[in-house]
Amino acid sequence: MRDLTESYANSSIARREWIQGDMDQGSATIAELAQAWLDNPRRAHRKNDSQPQNIQSALNKFRPVLSRYTPDDLRVDSVYPDFIRWFEDFLESTELAKSTLDTYFLQLCSAILHNAGVEERIVIDVKKDIRRYRKKLQVLEHPHRAITDEELVVWLDLIEGWCIEPESAPNIVAVSSPGCSMAKSQRTSRVSLLALRAYVWLALSQGGRANEIRRTRISQIESDSVIREITKMRTYAQPIRTSLPLWVMAKVDPYVQHCRAKRPDAVFLFSESEDRMGRGTISASTLNRLVKGSMMLAGLGPTTPGDYYRVHDLRKVWARWINHNGGSIEEVSAFLTHSSTEVTYRAYFADDHKSELRKTGRERGLAQLEALLEERDDLDARISELSVQLERVGFWSDGHGGGIFPSCWVEDEDSLVHELNSSGNEVIGSPSRIRTRVVGSRTPHDGPLH
Repeated sequence: MRDLTESYANSSIARREWIQGDMDQGSATIAELAQAWLDNPRRAHRKNDSQPQNIQSALNKFRPVLSRYTPDDLRVDSVYPDFIRWFEDFLESTELAKSTLDTYFLQLCSAILHNAGVEERIVIDVKKDIRRYRKKLQVLEHPHRAITDEELVVWLDLIEGWCIEPESAPNIVAVSSPGCSMAKSQRTSRVSLLALRAYVWLALSQGGRANEIRRTRISQIESDSVIREITKMRTYAQPIRTSLPLWVMAKVDPYVQHCRAKRPDAVFLFSESEDRMGRGTISASTLNRLVKGSMMLAGLGPTTPGDYYRVHDLRKVWARWINHNGGSIEEVSAFLTHSSTEVTYRAYFADDHKSELRKTGRERGLAQLEALLEERDDLDARISELSVQLERVGFWSDGHGGGIFPSCWVEDEDSLVHELNSSGNEVIGSPSRIRTRVVGSRTPHDGPLH
């Protein structure tokens, strides 16, 4: 399959189809071949999907170097180091977040180089060399905190106040996107405020993914429950019904009633997909601008690395709530509809949450260690005390490991009793004198307890 792709990508027919102009333009660069692959009409219907957009972003970021080399250039031993050196210089100077770099390099090695016809062995070398240099730099990963409960309350109260008094609300979109066409008006409309409140409360109360909340069907909203459809990593949507208290539904219902009255043809409460409103009532981009602007006005910082403000990160709040109230990671994973607990811990336990778990884990371990040492210290103290007492009163032994008795219990006229010191010498008056009863003949004494 890869050979067919390579032969097609490198053929003159493919270049005439993909690259404008019908003349011989020489060997195409990696950037040209990758861009041609993305622009192929075969993939036009997927151009708005997240994956092609991520590939395009990575291609734009690395275009300066990818425009200088062809796939065949990387086969030359003396050229390849210059290609890698560009990425080393890029890594030393970039300020991009780790997660963004991870995405870019993933697209570079898994999509861009591969679909530009670079040999697989060279792609593997590029991946290894970039990873090696990233490890060599030892760049510290800046921890990112999650939304705190205090920040959440401030944000929700601010939105509620706007919905009660719409005239008090500024143009929220102008705060998040000053250059947007919607930033020209003075106020945010009451309908947009109701949409923002409904969106935030549905996301918060269900712990759902952003696209699941946006695609909530109006017909599946009842007075005490909502059905959302889980589509991530699934061919068929999985409906999940969530029972919600009346005080939550009171935040959602005004916008639902508006949509039923004013948008009777709408199917989705917000938008059909991430890139278009479709059969919905408000676009995803407008919702995102409202969320970001309202968070900024409430004093919240970015909710995820890369300076993004996302309602999706309310799922991390749920992970913390469940864990802090005694829930297991399995419960968190099931609630968030993850495929494994590994995904849950890696992606949805925020950095400050993980730090807190490490701290409590360390405290519990040290507490157990301290308890063990205290128990041993107590046992050592009792043994030492017993040894002192026995040293003071002496002890009686039958020479065969029998019972221990104070020496005063032994009659002095017993001819089988000898007074010994701790070294075994028959010396009367030694401070560590031990009285040993010998049965039948002289036997070594049992000795003091130490």
